[in-house]
Amino acid sequence: MSSIEGTSVQFQIAAGESLSLYVTRRQTERGSKNSGKGHYPILTEKSLSSNSFKNISILHPLPRVDEVSPEVDEDPRSLYFRQAAIGIPVRMALISHILDLNTSNSVVQKQKYQQATHNPKYAAQDFICSNNSCVSNNESPFSKPYFEVVKDIGYKLRCLYCDYESTCPYAGNNDSKFFYASELLDRFLPPVRLENLRFFKSENEAQSKGFKKASDRWNNLQWKNPNNNQNWIEMISGNQK
Repeated sequence: MSSIEGTSVQFQIAAGESLSLYVTRRQTERGSKNSGKGHYPILTEKSLSSNSFKNISILHPLPRVDEVSPEVDEDPRSLYFRQAAIGIPVRMALISHILDLNTSNSVVQKQKYQQATHNPKYAAQDFICSNNSCVSNNESPFSKPYFEVVKDIGYKLRCLYCDYESTCPYAGNNDSKFFYASELLDRFLPPVRLENLRFFKSENEAQSKGFKKASDRWNNLQWKNPNNNQNWIEMISGNQK
């Protein structure tokens, strides 16, 4: 975008050529004490509106700060998410080659990377991933919180960005505005609908969102059919099929 902060470049594309814009973030950790004071270019939808940019491709190594506006993410010319995804197997192949691990002659079938998300998805925007280093916490304008509901002993939300599992000891219902121990989800019939469900990390968090604590006597309720050993995930998944 520019060679020196505060200066601009006029792009000229010759006939038969194509242009790629390779954007990087400001490298403040590698600059001098005076770096970072000039204007750093920001790529927006407006800056790409010129007809000369009609057939370009936009690249970025990621992560970004604010040099590429979130509005550009949906632009079909933006290839940086594909670039980052492809970079993973490329680095794996390079490391394997450097360490001389390519000793097998067997052909491995190409597989697409897919996040294992067999359980219900949870997308309440005010639930924050417990991993402070998660991209959803550090680049919130570009990545909205998104989780998968999982359960071992208790209920957890597995972040679909970093795989970190946040413990959720409390759950609530948007209709009733009551919250209770999340283990009670397994006892309710009919089960709480996914669109009405809220998870909380603490009582204080639930109360700050306008929910009222249900009576402790609820913990002794056995509302679910005793012959039904399904947990809430299994019950809600069965209803969705």
